[in-house]
Amino acid sequence: MDHALESSGASIVFATSADENYPGDNIIDGKESTFWSTTGLFPQELIIKLKDNVSISKVKMLSSAVRKLVLEKCESANCDRFEKVFEVELQDKDNRLQTESHQVNFTAQFVKFTIISSWDDFCAINKVSLT
Repeated sequence: MDHALESSGASIVFATSADENYPGDNIIDGKESTFWSTTGLFPQELIIKLKDNVSISKVKMLSSAVRKLVLEKCESANCDRFEKVFEVELQDKDNRLQTESHQVNFTAQFVKFTIISSWDDFCAINKVSLT
């Protein structure tokens, strides 16, 4: 089951960029053709609230022009104590879609994606999967 889908009860509770054409909700709609776009400033953050505290074994992200990403998790219902799960530098794909997949083992009610830097002025996250 993909816990990062709106249809599974996930919601976006925070996004540093808020373009009405490319909202954070696009990454949890299940479509690869929609996306959340950043502004030209970094870091950029997006927090997904999951329906409940759930166990996650795999994180998959479809993105464009993301260079350095940090993933953090929080088990607290208050969303007040995040712990780093991993940090990764993605390859430059010349604005083609990047697919990033990580085997993990954690429990969380909130998952935070922090884009530290980009390969371009702007970057995007098309889809996130938490299984």
